[in-house]
Amino acid sequence: MAADGGIGELAAHLERCPYEALKGYIAERDVELALLREEVGRLQAMMAINKPENLMPSHCLSSHTACVVSLAVFNNLLFSGSMDGTVKVWNTSPFTVVKELSLGPTFQLKLNANRLYSAHADSVKVWNLTAPNPLAATISHDVGVKALFIMDDLLFAGTGTGEVKVWNLTNMTPVHTISGAHKGEIREIIAEFNSTLRTPLLWTTGDDGYVRVWNSRFECFKAFRAHVGPIRTMNIIHLDKIDLLLTGSDDTFLKVWDITNFLSGPSTFGGSLVCLKQTCCFSGISAVAVLSQAVTPGAKIVVDLVSGHGDGTIRWWSLEVSAVIGGIAVALNRKRLLSLHEDRVRVIIPHGTGFISGSYDKTIRICPYPQQP
Repeated sequence: MAADGGIGELAAHLERCPYEALKGYIAERDVELALLREEVGRLQAMMAINKPENLMPSHCLSSHTACVVSLAVFNNLLFSGSMDGTVKVWNTSPFTVVKELSLGPTFQLKLNANRLYSAHADSVKVWNLTAPNPLAATISHDVGVKALFIMDDLLFAGTGTGEVKVWNLTNMTPVHTISGAHKGEIREIIAEFNSTLRTPLLWTTGDDGYVRVWNSRFECFKAFRAHVGPIRTMNIIHLDKIDLLLTGSDDTFLKVWDITNFLSGPSTFGGSLVCLKQTCCFSGISAVAVLSQAVTPGAKIVVDLVSGHGDGTIRWWSLEVSAVIGGIAVALNRKRLLSLHEDRVRVIIPHGTGFISGSYDKTIRICPYPQQP
């Protein structure tokens, strides 16, 4: 009994049927079948749109024996941190391993000037990349360090138990501990000098789905629930008179927030905070990297970025920002859906005109700028 083209047959059948209740039941089932076919058609169209295309990386590095969770580039050297307990040092021309450091699982790598900082289960190690003996210091921790950020002579370390520990890098001494900054692991930290408030600020986020902002006295003066799932990645983009915050979460949403006037609000949860755009990616977001910024002749700002996902795909986005009467307009357009890894993409960093990605599939992919097909 078809829903399309079979209306006449259905009517004739109902006329021959002697029971009114059975007639109603058959009619209801036919309507349900029509709705089901409509939903199947919609899902098939969605699957066609979200079918990833293969992008051939210029290099695929597969020396690690466990997931690759952090990457950093210094001059012609690539550093990769893995849960296999090693940090590998690669020459980028050609891509070959020149050194291997056995340090235990490495949760994050951060570069600042000529120093590399590596986060581990019981310490943060500081490496002077231009010295004959590169290991400069070891900062002991009683819990695992999951996020790092360096600003001037301060090191900010976010732990797996929701604390932020602050260290003076001049004499390697503790400055402050923010206890209970988040519930669960801290996933991302950003420290910067805010030119509007004329003070340094610390941004933190983690498993509880919150974004919190801390002042120079390490007091939380702004906080908001950005996602219903753990926030895996956070980026701040400063444009001309516009400040944007990008957050990506296990809840599959990539969100763009206008934080231009958020910090000047009167209360912790007050201020002008607007989610300008949110896009469901159908797979959890683990990493976001900003590749480039440009201004079009029409004064529109275009930001190219890529996001890494739990299903092994990488999405290439164009974030377009323009001024309108009474505010700003934002469009987040997906340009490409790329199949690069066989498991969750854990980290992405910009490199040259493209990016480098690391994954739970134990590989590192070096990709050129993903030009339009």
